[in-house]
Amino acid sequence: MSNVLTAIIDDERNLVISPSEGFAGENNAEIIEIDIGPFADEDYDFFILNFENFGTKGKIVSNIIRTSADEPSYIDNGVIYCPLTSQLTAYGKLRLQLEAHKSGEKGELVRKSSVAELSFKPSVMGEEDMMDSKSSVYGRLENIEKLVDGIISEDFGASIDDLSKRTDSLEEASEEADSRLDTAEGKNDSAEKRIGDAENRIDVAEKRIGEAEKDIDGLNALEISQTLEDHGVRIAVLEERPVGISEVPFASESVTGGFRISSSSEFVIDDNGTIRFNYNNLNHYYMMPVFVLGSLYEEGRVVVFSAESLSAYASYIEQNVIDLLMGTLDALAILSFSAETVSYYNENYETKQLNVQPRHIYVFKMVDAVLNVRDYGENELRTLLLEGI
Repeated sequence: MSNVLTAIIDDERNLVISPSEGFAGENNAEIIEIDIGPFADEDYDFFILNFENFGTKGKIVSNIIRTSADEPSYIDNGVIYCPLTSQLTAYGKLRLQLEAHKSGEKGELVRKSSVAELSFKPSVMGEEDMMDSKSSVYGRLENIEKLVDGIISEDFGASIDDLSKRTDSLEEASEEADSRLDTAEGKNDSAEKRIGDAENRIDVAEKRIGEAEKDIDGLNALEISQTLEDHGVRIAVLEERPVGISEVPFASESVTGGFRISSSSEFVIDDNGTIRFNYNNLNHYYMMPVFVLGSLYEEGRVVVFSAESLSAYASYIEQNVIDLLMGTLDALAILSFSAETVSYYNENYETKQLNVQPRHIYVFKMVDAVLNVRDYGENELRTLLLEGI
C-alpha cells in the first residue's frame, strides 16, 4: 500500500504538501493527494502537474488529468491523486506545480499554483536508476494515434474544414520547432540536447492534443464523405523535412559567413578552411588548472569535472558528493571558470554553500568521517600536481 502525502491549495493558490518519508529511487511507494481548493469552483477542462526532479533534462509533464479514469494521475471529487514513480524520486528532490486549463472565447486560460518541494532520503543509486523508463506523453500520443486510425478506417460524410485548420496550425508549430532545433544543434550536437528540445516540442503538441481529444468524440458521431488522403500527403511532406543544417559556410569576401577568427584567437584557419591551434596565442594561465585537474582522475575512485559555469550541473555534483558520503567514491575535484556558489551535503546531510573562485580547483574528500573541501588556487596548484589528492 502506498504512503499518502496530503496537499492543499489555499485561496491564494499556494500549494502546501506534507513531507515525504520515502527514499530516492522508490517507485509508487508514495502517492500525493491534492485538494484543488479554489480551482474546484472554476469548472476547468483539465489539469496538468509539472515536475522538476533536478536531473539534466528539465521539466517533466504529467498526463492530462480530467476524470477518475485517467492514468496514472487522476481526479475524483475535487482531489487529484498522483503516484510518485522512480522517475520523479530518482534525484532525491522534487519540485511540483499544478496547472488548470480552460477554453474560453478569448482563447485558452491557464492558472497555476505555487511551487512546492519534496525531499527524499538518500538511497544507493546507479546510472540505470537515473534513466526514464517511460513518458506519459508517449502513452497519450499512442492513444491519439489509435483514435485517428479508427477515424481513417470509417466512411464519414460531412466537411473536414476544422481538420484542415488544425493541420495548418500543426505546420506552423512544426516550422517553429524546426527553427529552435536548428539553433540547438548549432550549439551542441549531443543526443541529450536534441532529446531535450524534442521533449519541448512534445509539450507544445500535448496542449493541442488536449483540445483534439475533446473533438474526436464529436467526429465519431458525424458522417463525412471526404477522405483524409490530402492530409496524409501533407503530413508525409512535414516528416521528410530536414531537422537541421549539415554545414556552415565560412565568411569570406564573397560569402556571408558562419565563422570569422580574430587575430588574437587561440585558433587559426588556413587557406584550405582547416581549423588548427595557434600556439602563440594560447593562454597558459587559463590552461594550467585544466591540465592539473586531468592528472587527478582515477577511474572508479576519483571523479574530476570542469565547466565554464557549474550552476547547470548542480545535481551531478550533488550526486557525486552523496557517493563520497556513502563510501563508493574516494574523492571529487571540480573546476569552474566563473565566480559562483555551489551547494553540497556535508557528512550530516546538511546543505552547505561553497563560494567558488575562477580557475581554482576544489577537492572534496572524507577525512576521519568528516567531508573536507580544500581550495587549490594560484601557486597551490603546483602542490596539488606534485602531491596529488
